[in-house]
Amino acid sequence: TTTHKSLRGPRGAMIFYRKGVKGTDKQGKEVLYDYEDKINQAVFPGLQGGPHNHTIAGLAVALKQATTPEYRAYQEQVLS
Repeated sequence: TTTHKSLRGPRGAMIFYRKGVKGTDKQGKEVLYDYEDKINQAVFPGLQGGPHNHTIAGLAVALKQATTPEYRAYQEQVLS
């Protein structure tokens, strides 16, 4: 998801993926999701540059604001 469009934050993006147990195989062994390594290899270093502290701080503020009732009201206004 883009952070500057959906969160009113700094220009950037976030990738969400599953971690943990996906299921079990025929022998009863746990099968884990393997998205993390695939995403990291695909994104860094080719598509992602180094982190900028001001962008990380801005994203932290935007994520905190997204948990407030005021932000929910804002999103409802956007959708209506």
